[in-house]
Amino acid sequence: MNFIALSSLPRSGSTLLMYILNQNPKFTIGPDSEISYILNNNRSHIKDHIRGYQIPHQKATECFLNFCRSGTQSWIDTLVDDQNIFVDKSRGWLIDMDFTFKVFPKLKMVINIRDLRAVVNSFEKVNSESIYSDSKSYYKNLDTDLQRQRLDGILNFKMLKDSLTSLRELIEIPKKYNSNILITRHEDLIEDPNYFMQTLYDFLDLPYFQHDFENIEQDNNYYDNVYMPYGNHKIHNCLAKSIEQKFEYIRPDLLEQITKGYSWYFKNFYSDRMDNK
Repeated sequence: MNFIALSSLPRSGSTLLMYILNQNPKFTIGPDSEISYILNNNRSHIKDHIRGYQIPHQKATECFLNFCRSGTQSWIDTLVDDQNIFVDKSRGWLIDMDFTFKVFPKLKMVINIRDLRAVVNSFEKVNSESIYSDSKSYYKNLDTDLQRQRLDGILNFKMLKDSLTSLRELIEIPKKYNSNILITRHEDLIEDPNYFMQTLYDFLDLPYFQHDFENIEQDNNYYDNVYMPYGNHKIHNCLAKSIEQKFEYIRPDLLEQITKGYSWYFKNFYSDRMDNK
């Protein structure tokens, strides 16, 4: 199968990474692709209707997996030159990785993450700037801390909670496909882009391509209204030289609450950056 899956936590820089990869003529990008959701929706249909199938269970499973593979290949062939690799960017690949790797046992998946405090801060920044944000929906009880309620609401967003659950499952439950997954950090891309990209190409078993981090072009046809107000994926054309952590929209005590409440996340993915925080 001539595609790689690019997934991420929301607000973690996967759009930036996708457009950097787009500089390589061997890649064709698929922003917010529908493939993973189509597969998962069909799986839900099969699960709900399998009792009525006049095919033995194992044979029906085999039929469905082959249906998923052939359909995906046909979808990609319609979009991509047969010499190119499709970069299928979708948070959907992270939803049910057990199913994903049953369909595509040899799939290479890149999961881009970010300091969880920065993710929450980015959500709050959107809330403060977007005219489409319904931030007061966070408030359930006026007798308790309002910003704490906002923070809890963000961390329980389905798109964020589902992704975090999948990451924790990768840590705590042995998976046969762990070697098929590369977890990358947004901060590492900013601080040392060449090393970051070399690591990525090594994982994909592809020859390195020298990217231009000073001129990153974004396709103007990338419409993200469906994800508003949090779908603003406008990227900077030039990669920042360094990353300075500014959590200006979150109080210090709530930042500490995030690091304590999600200690498993920071311990496994950010222990080297938390020593002096």
